[in-house]
Amino acid sequence: MTSPAKLSCLVLLALVLAAASAGSADASQQQPEYGMCSKAAKVGRTFTGGFNDKACTQPNADGEGKYRLAPVKTPYGFLAAVKPSVFYYRAPKGGVVWQVKCPGTEAKGVITGPATSAETMILESCVAKDVAAAGKALHCGHVVVAVETALVELLPGGAPGLLVYPGFAKAFTCESVTFGQMVGFEVGAVEDTGKGPLASLTVNPATGEPTLGSFYDFEEHEPFTASLESEVSGSSPPVLEVGLQAAIPLAASKELVVVRPAS
Repeated sequence: MTSPAKLSCLVLLALVLAAASAGSADASQQQPEYGMCSKAAKVGRTFTGGFNDKACTQPNADGEGKYRLAPVKTPYGFLAAVKPSVFYYRAPKGGVVWQVKCPGTEAKGVITGPATSAETMILESCVAKDVAAAGKALHCGHVVVAVETALVELLPGGAPGLLVYPGFAKAFTCESVTFGQMVGFEVGAVEDTGKGPLASLTVNPATGEPTLGSFYDFEEHEPFTASLESEVSGSSPPVLEVGLQAAIPLAASKELVVVRPAS
């Protein structure tokens, strides 16, 4: 049964996703959004863009910049390569119990709104290691990770982050052990790579805890703690906390950027 804390966590997530999808003026001011930064048109020898750089971060006050920023036309589909991922399962008051390593693969995604996206990754040849018992490695079937995401601010006026909700990640089995569907969400940092935005979810391998544990909740005007958990067969306790280490591409276009809120 989902705990009251997890239910409030999911309710907040639903509100964040709804606000991000709406693209209202207020949402635009309070959270990062996706944009297309492309070469501006010329009038004679003069460019007509609002920005000087190809990431659209340096405004041109005279409207003579080389680049222009426009909203992303949604749905905006993409395919992108994903680096190897690691799932760390830990006891609430203990260390890492299980570690599931998966090789890189390809992600199929779609930007669904001004600040939201959905992606599916099919991870093959994953291997689970019983860290607590130092047992043998278990080979897993393919792991389907389907996530919904929303751009958020990690702190007011700070760097953009990504709220990742893997609630559609299916349960998977590694020989005799079943790892249940994950509940909750995790937060990653977002950067523009020149080949499209990339969200990095990082975990302390010694503790299994995510490096970034919160984002700024504008409704409550304070940081909100993210958490992720899953039921694992044969483990004690049966419900373990999860830290997902992954690099999630948010598009495969150098023109797509993340626009920070106006200060």
